[in-house]
Amino acid sequence: MKKIFLILGALLLTTAMLFSQTEVIMNGTQSSVTGCNFKIYDGGGNDGNYLPNTNTALTIISNNATNRSVEIEITFLEIDVSDTLFIYDGANTTAPLLKWFNASNYTPAGTYIYTASIGNPTGAITLHLKSDTTYETAGFIVETRCVKPCQRVFIEFDENNSTHIPALDPRRPNDDYSYINVCPDDSVVLCAYGVYPDNGYAYQQSDAQTMFTFDYGDTVVSGLGLTCHSYKFIPERGYSVSISAQDQDGCVSMIPVSFRVRTSRNPIIGMLKFPDVCTGQEMKFRFGADGGAHFQTDSVGSEQLSTLSVSDTIFLPDGENCQPYGLSYRSPVTFTAFSPNAVITAAGDILYVRLNIEHSYIGDILIQLVCPTGQSTILLPDYMTYHYTGTTYAYFGDMYEPDGGGCNEASNIQGVGWNYVWSQNTDPARGYVYAAGNSYVYESVNIGNHLSGTVDSSNTVAKTQFYKPYQSFNNMIGCPLNGQWYIEVKDTWRSDNGYVFGWEMALDEKLLPQNWSYSVNIDSMYIVGPGGVETSVTPTIAGAIDYLAVVVDEYGCVYDTAFVLNVVSSPMPDLGENVELCAGEMLNLNANFDDSTAVYQWNTGAKEDNIHVVSQGEYIVRVTTYNEDSSLVCVGYDTVNVKYSATPRADFEASSTSDCSPLRFLLYDRSEPEDMEKTYVWRIYDESNRLVYESELPEPEITLETPGKYHVEHKITTLAGCTDETIKYDYLEVFPQPYAEFQANPEVSILSETGGEVQFTNYTDSTVAYMDGVSWSWDFGDGSSDNASLSLPHTYSSWGDYVVTFHISSSQGCSDQISHLVIIEEDLTFPNVITPNGDNINDVFAVGNLNTSINPEDPDRFRHNELYVYDRWGKKVYTASDYDTYSKDGEIIPGSQYFNGSGLPDGVYYFTFYFKGKAKTIDYHGTLTILRGEGK
Repeated sequence: MKKIFLILGALLLTTAMLFSQTEVIMNGTQSSVTGCNFKIYDGGGNDGNYLPNTNTALTIISNNATNRSVEIEITFLEIDVSDTLFIYDGANTTAPLLKWFNASNYTPAGTYIYTASIGNPTGAITLHLKSDTTYETAGFIVETRCVKPCQRVFIEFDENNSTHIPALDPRRPNDDYSYINVCPDDSVVLCAYGVYPDNGYAYQQSDAQTMFTFDYGDTVVSGLGLTCHSYKFIPERGYSVSISAQDQDGCVSMIPVSFRVRTSRNPIIGMLKFPDVCTGQEMKFRFGADGGAHFQTDSVGSEQLSTLSVSDTIFLPDGENCQPYGLSYRSPVTFTAFSPNAVITAAGDILYVRLNIEHSYIGDILIQLVCPTGQSTILLPDYMTYHYTGTTYAYFGDMYEPDGGGCNEASNIQGVGWNYVWSQNTDPARGYVYAAGNSYVYESVNIGNHLSGTVDSSNTVAKTQFYKPYQSFNNMIGCPLNGQWYIEVKDTWRSDNGYVFGWEMALDEKLLPQNWSYSVNIDSMYIVGPGGVETSVTPTIAGAIDYLAVVVDEYGCVYDTAFVLNVVSSPMPDLGENVELCAGEMLNLNANFDDSTAVYQWNTGAKEDNIHVVSQGEYIVRVTTYNEDSSLVCVGYDTVNVKYSATPRADFEASSTSDCSPLRFLLYDRSEPEDMEKTYVWRIYDESNRLVYESELPEPEITLETPGKYHVEHKITTLAGCTDETIKYDYLEVFPQPYAEFQANPEVSILSETGGEVQFTNYTDSTVAYMDGVSWSWDFGDGSSDNASLSLPHTYSSWGDYVVTFHISSSQGCSDQISHLVIIEEDLTFPNVITPNGDNINDVFAVGNLNTSINPEDPDRFRHNELYVYDRWGKKVYTASDYDTYSKDGEIIPGSQYFNGSGLPDGVYYFTFYFKGKAKTIDYHGTLTILRGEGK
């Protein structure tokens, strides 16, 4: 179990060692190798150059069922720009290209590690070297190892299922942390979910198969499929919370979800004793930290201490293939205390890396620092790979020998670890003093005594004997500070092991997670209870009244403290609303407060509980009472204004007082004074005093239809309630209105059948028709009239269309009339001879009794006719539609169409005549002789 110590900016503790390796020369003799730990050279081997015209490939395949992905690291490369080393993500050169290298893009200070991707089912990596005929150089060294193929795991905060959601604090514009603010006794449910972009490549992953870890700082809770967890935080304390995940193959979310939690508490810590108070008397309460405040409050907040140092003891086995990392030994630690956006921006951000270690031989180990993105930098190279100039046989710390073998820590006794510090920060203000020589570990010992010497340890207090890292800390630029970091230690030989007891990485102060604090401000305060308004109380009822003092802080947390006020009933006289009286009225004013101990005082000087008022003005009563020990005097007031108004005089007139039914008129108010505000009531009664109309409009518009006389009542009321009314009897009169109506029987007839007689029946209301002074008259449309009878027969002597009008009028000038059309038709007659000789006698074909009055819009097309004339051979010689030449009473009336045989020889002709009359339709066929005689 790792132990947390308060040390300057430590990161995580990890170690790694390499197993013994098999050397492979890529000279084309084999196309693949199976295993994990190879050191691969070009065709020139360890000491020679690669060969010209090289075109060879080598596939490295893992033989470890767990760590089935191959990872390679280029530890040395010197290839001419005309030649290239290719790296493929798969078992042959058709696989996706991971990277290519030559002198154009390789620098020794870099880190070049490449792993078979999760989408590579073989887990293999293929190397391909291709050269031309010139400029062959030293070539390359590639080291391999086998690693577990991790699918990527990302973790997201689940806002939909969490009860609280982290958010930036607008009061801290330069703070990148997100916060959750929590009230006491709140149960906070936090939820997360995994995002698996590589799902299905190596295995199927889901939240149910993922181990979620909720780190609350004082409690760590983990569970398989535990996507949500409920936690109750301690009041007035800050927490740095993180949520991380590990999938079923042990692959972790490199960058966890992290945020801070701030909890509040009730700021009210005490209150004063409150004096008695009168009802209706306002009492203001004050909240504060001073002794005079009614409610004492104190500040709410907390300061949190941050630390990152880690202490642990890690066994460094001697090149053995030990779990869980195989040849690479790590102790991962995940950090969450940094600002979410904090990254390494410059080499100087890392002040130093300190390692407490004992090891019996420095030449066979490689130590490097790895950040959450996989970026790394080498602190100490191993001699077998980098062939540095300097000491290889010196020791770290007070090592223990002889070393035991295998992965069992119990068989390998611990030595004493010493501190060793690597730094490239040359700021003199830091006071760092580098070791002798070039300050590298392998160049800073007494070379003459290296067989028995130990590398000098760094003095972390005096800041002396610091060492330079083999690779620059620039390699770490862009690394996020939050996430999983580790130290990786490789052991390239099978002898000499040791222990790492702890390490730290010191950062520039501007990057360190600072101790953080917060305070919770009071947002609002108010009193709840009868008469409570904001922070004051005006009690409305007497007695021991319960109240609550409520405080709401900026987190929205609501706190309350109960208290009791002893409320004494204040006099509450009630004189009522202001009064407006009519002239001459008397008013009784009563205080309306009954208490035997009460003292009354009116502004008139009266001392009774009621007075009589006969004049207008303002009247005030003051009532005084006391509590039991007379320590509290309660006083009540009330005021009423009395105003006297003049009494109005009602009057009115109508726009019309008599007319024939219906009588329509307006009623106008003519009351005095004219400018007085008032309300209206209008009532109209018939001769039997029955109410027939009522209105409250100022000027109503009225219609009366029933004949007779009517009374009008008008009542007005002022705003002061002063009233007057008047009534005018028989003020309105509605005269009967006669309505003319009659029926003709028959309306349409044929003269030859009825003799022209038509019966006219009158339908006028007989009660009106026979009233005194009523007269009437008939106009039969044929020049004759009658004014003696209401109903009567009339005989027409000739056919035609007759407009019959009946008119009736009363003695009051009320009249009405109506007209109806009576149609008398006669049978048509046709001539059989015409003599068109120009003597104007019988010159044309005239249809006897033909009524040519036609309504062109008549849908029934009454009186429409068609005339056709044929010669004796059946040839049509004349046609006419709506022929309009006719004869009546022996007289020929020529029309716009007439047939006179023009252009036809004398002789016998045939004709047809169709006619649709009002009374009868005929289709007549006959002969017609044209005879001109001597005049032709």
